[in-house]
Amino acid sequence: FNDTRIKLGVNNLFDQSFYTYGVRGFSTINSVSGYYDFFVPADPRSIALSINTRF
Repeated sequence: FNDTRIKLGVNNLFDQSFYTYGVRGFSTINSVSGYYDFFVPADPRSIALSINTRF
């Protein structure tokens, strides 16, 4: 995938291959501005939201 705004990855290959999707955007979190990747687990039982910072 060459689109830098959409990412598709595998959360855990040994855990029923749950997939995650994410969107990159410029945001300000805790007074820190930068590009963040927001990943939301595809597993409907999970409401966790992980943030990976990219500078």
